[in-house]
Amino acid sequence: MINYFIIALVLTVVIVSLILYLRRNARDKKSLGEGLNSQDIKPGRHDKDDQDT
Repeated sequence: MINYFIIALVLTVVIVSLILYLRRNARDKKSLGEGLNSQDIKPGRHDKDDQDT
C-alpha cells in the first residue's frame, strides 16, 4: 500500500516538474522569436575580401 503511494507521489512530482519545464521552455522560445523578429537587429557587415556573400 505504501509502495503505491510513493510511486504515485514520485510520478506526480515528475509530471508537474515536466509541465513547468515545458511551459518555461515555450516562453523562452517565444521571447527569443520576438527578439529575432524585432526591427533593431542590424545586419552583419562583410569585408570586400569575404567570399561568403
